[in-house]
Amino acid sequence: MSSRDPSDPDEPTGGGDEPTRVRPSELAARGDVRHGGDPEAPEQIDGAPSGSIDVEFSAPHLPAATDAGGEATPGGSGSIDVQLSGADLPRAQAQPPRRKRSTTLPAMIAESLTRLPVVKEVMPRTRRARVMLRSVVVAFAMISSWIVAIVWLQTRAEEKPDFRPQIEGIFVQLRDDADGAHEVWLESSERFQEMVHEDAFVDQISDMQRSLGPFVEVTNVVNTETFRGPSGRTGRADVLLAFANGTARGTMSFRWEDRRWKMLGLTVEVPDKLIPMLTTDAAKKQRVALPPEIRSLVEQILVQTREGQDDTIWNAAAPVFQQSISRVDFHELQEQRRATLGPYRRILTKEKDQVGKQNPSHTGASLDLLLEFGNDQTIAGSFRFSKIDGAWRLSFYKLITPMPHSAGE
Repeated sequence: MSSRDPSDPDEPTGGGDEPTRVRPSELAARGDVRHGGDPEAPEQIDGAPSGSIDVEFSAPHLPAATDAGGEATPGGSGSIDVQLSGADLPRAQAQPPRRKRSTTLPAMIAESLTRLPVVKEVMPRTRRARVMLRSVVVAFAMISSWIVAIVWLQTRAEEKPDFRPQIEGIFVQLRDDADGAHEVWLESSERFQEMVHEDAFVDQISDMQRSLGPFVEVTNVVNTETFRGPSGRTGRADVLLAFANGTARGTMSFRWEDRRWKMLGLTVEVPDKLIPMLTTDAAKKQRVALPPEIRSLVEQILVQTREGQDDTIWNAAAPVFQQSISRVDFHELQEQRRATLGPYRRILTKEKDQVGKQNPSHTGASLDLLLEFGNDQTIAGSFRFSKIDGAWRLSFYKLITPMPHSAGE
């Protein structure tokens, strides 16, 4: 067994059975060791020499490798022991860790923006600043996308419905059907029925037909609009309407109910050429003229009063009358009138002199008359009626009884 100095790094290890050990210094002496590819210029890391070495693991001039029994293996190759780390070896250059790639879409967008040349010039250098900047970019992108989505949902264009056939059908029904106004009201929107009483609508249509004449056609649809709001989907159409007495502008609004459009409102403007004729005193008086059946109703109520049919009068009256006075109180009031005035005789006021009228919407009427009773008394009577379900019903009834006189008068 050979002896060697362990402290000498350049002393080769010899021996019959031990594998040949080659020191880096021996390889360097033979030119097989290169620092960084250039023995004259090694790299420096933290002031310590660093580089790379080239080691031959198999060559004809290397000692033959032996197996476990100490016999040389055939093939002419050899094995060596190489020390890959130690205090006398140069330090390897440290590689910076690779940054993990982004996986979310906003982060990928932010990462792509930071790679632009212009953005690189203004990008912060520290990691914390870069993270903060990317967070701001991602937040801005998300807020912008939400704003765009909300604006798009609110302003998305809907296909405007064609209201012309429905408008023309409604006006034809009002013209040709005797109960057309009643049918149109029943088929209208619930909101319209809440705002406009049926009798008022029927009277307004009758007044329109008297003023404009029979309907001819829808000549043009000027504008169509649809809306979405708290009350649901609504629509409006501005049209030009041809009547026998002229062309008028009209507006009909609709509301989406029960999967179809229902009428929500109707407005027809009077043509300019008809305004002078419709605003004369005679035309105004005609629009508020008292219906002839009102005088007959007053006569009927006075006869029932004379015959004591107080319950019949109260039952046929309008709800507002029944709420103002109970059945018992009304019966007591009628008994007092009969005791004071005596039986009813006749109406003294002639029809041409009577004071009565109805409102422009033809839903209410009033009539004041002079009446004669059995005790040779002439008093004034005032009557008010409301039109409910197409019938006039008593809503107010007053007889002005004379003041009692003393015995000396």
